Amino acid sequence: IYRHEGILAFWKGLVPTLARTVPGVGVYFSSLQTLQKYCIGERKPSSMEALLLGCTARSMAGVLLIPVTVIKTRYESGLFSYTGLLNALSQIHRKEGLRGLTSGIFPTLLRDAPFSGIYLMFYTKLKTASQKLFGHHHHD
Repeated sequence: IYRHEGILAFWKGLVPTLARTVPGVGVYFSSLQTLQKYCIGERKPSSMEALLLGCTARSMAGVLLIPVTVIKTRYESGLFSYTGLLNALSQIHRKEGLRGLTSGIFPTLLRDAPFSGIYLMFYTKLKTASQKLFGHHHHD
């Protein structure tokens, strides 16, 4: 990579990655808090509730940010010559429409949603177990 593209090639896709990851984390945790508040209230979620909350929150973030995910993936492939995020967004929309901007939504959700659900389920169970084991009972 270095020999053919130079040192900056190692950071190819950094801007699209940050443009997806930073708001994605915000959307995920905002969705998670909102879903938890309206679906189960103040109590701790059961394992199944945590699984469903994590899957749903990740799906919401994934759907909202799929256009940026498409741009990131295409930019990293090196097969497309976009000059920036907005240029990529407009080119894809102009040439391929909504279908191009949402390309790969189902495989992305099938990859991300179960992972987030399982992760949240284990996190909540391990947090509860560690609080019982070590006697810490403070609230988030």
